[in-house]
Amino acid sequence: MATLTAPRRMISAKTPRDKAPAFLDDVRLELALAGERLWENVMPDVLGGVSAEWGINGTGPGARIADIGSLKTELNNSEANSAGRLGFYSPENEGGRPGFRKGAGMRLVLCYQGKEYIKGRGWISAIAPAAGKYGPRRTSVTAEDAMARLAEYDRMAQLPLQKGKRPEEVLHLVLDQVQPKVDRRRLDRSAPGEELNFVFDQATGSYPTALSEISRVMRSTRGGYFYVRGDGTLRFETRHTRFKPAPFVGQVVVTARELQANDSNEDRVDRVRVTTHPEKVAGTRETIFALNNPIRLRSGEEQTFTAPYSDPSNGRLSGADDVITTEELEPGEHYTFGSGHGDESNNLAAQLEIELQNGATVSLVRVRNTGTSAGSLNTLRLEGKPIRRYEPVVKEESAAQPRGNRSFAADLDYVSDAYKGAAMARAYRNRYQDPPAQVRVSFVANRDHESMRAALLGDVGGKVYVEEKVSGVGRAYFINRCSLELFGNLFLAVTWVLEPAYGRYLIWGRGRWGRQAWGW
Repeated sequence: MATLTAPRRMISAKTPRDKAPAFLDDVRLELALAGERLWENVMPDVLGGVSAEWGINGTGPGARIADIGSLKTELNNSEANSAGRLGFYSPENEGGRPGFRKGAGMRLVLCYQGKEYIKGRGWISAIAPAAGKYGPRRTSVTAEDAMARLAEYDRMAQLPLQKGKRPEEVLHLVLDQVQPKVDRRRLDRSAPGEELNFVFDQATGSYPTALSEISRVMRSTRGGYFYVRGDGTLRFETRHTRFKPAPFVGQVVVTARELQANDSNEDRVDRVRVTTHPEKVAGTRETIFALNNPIRLRSGEEQTFTAPYSDPSNGRLSGADDVITTEELEPGEHYTFGSGHGDESNNLAAQLEIELQNGATVSLVRVRNTGTSAGSLNTLRLEGKPIRRYEPVVKEESAAQPRGNRSFAADLDYVSDAYKGAAMARAYRNRYQDPPAQVRVSFVANRDHESMRAALLGDVGGKVYVEEKVSGVGRAYFINRCSLELFGNLFLAVTWVLEPAYGRYLIWGRGRWGRQAWGW
């Protein structure tokens, strides 16, 4: 492995001017009260400050998907606010600010040397005005980022089965469904061989969410990352991306008080167990759903229900391919609708309107009685090619010198190939059997120009060089999670959760060109 050499002044040259305190030009906390094309600055009404956090809260082998990020503040709800109106930030108040409600957009914009940086963006999820005429007269506001929308969207069962798709293709399919829309400007392209065998065929639970399906996809990518950046955009980063040379976004020299370095055996992984799921599509159509209880429909009545698929060979819930369509349904063969209830009468079949919306694991069935008399849907049978699931295959790898029984289990839900599981087990073992110290860095950005630039440029997925002389820390890291505290529109404190930059990197930083040093 190549030796890491500290880049010399990745941001700027060492001059006395750089060591002078640095301050933001402007700070704006903006609300989108009439759609996200128009943002209104409410910073004059902010009390105390603003806090924000986003990204992946961890650095271990299971830290691959971001937690829900948040943006929090308190607004002046007294007569001393910018509107001079008591209760201006109380949504239930008749004199409240128009458009100030849950679901409105909120973002923090920091301006420095003529550039703007969005460091926290989301949608308001909680508004808590303090009650009482002589109370604190302030309103606590919390906004959550796009990960919250993914956790709330629970209509993923209607997505059709996908076969042989790359992870980023599947992620686009998932994100296309989420309403309101989320921003995903950059989803990295996977390397050849990363295709997933079957996707969405395990979304068999009650109301699977977009986030639960993305979690399955990320586990199956064998080491990718999915997260939100400070500007609110979603990103998928493959496991190969972090092994490629990447430019540094900043260099931070910190003191012992600003760095937490934990080099412990608790971070080791002694054994890795990776599970793959062999599956195969049945050769011919079989009955994957049969109606158990008749459905009574009055004249003109419409009902919608879900029809979960199962494998007729074992009765287990399953995904299915080539499911029968609405146009293929034949009365008498696939369904019966008659005046009798609970029998097989089919005398009213002509007045039944039936429509199927097929997903990977369920069909959404809409039935409507178009006649003048009541009738019963007595039978309904759907056909398709069920996904045959076989016994899971578990591959285990142990560290060269295990010091305990600290194990990590990875379930590759959408991978059928056991050889890929074995390769992933070896990769996890090699990477985490003796990991570098886990590092968390906190610093005040205002201390100099370089620290301010690093704080503003640093974001989840970015690579930074961190140096602290007492602990001996001096290497490259990737930022997994960002937190910031803004005090009084003036002081900015930043915390990064850092993952050691594994892989081979070529660092150029010894030579100078003019007064700058360069690094890759």
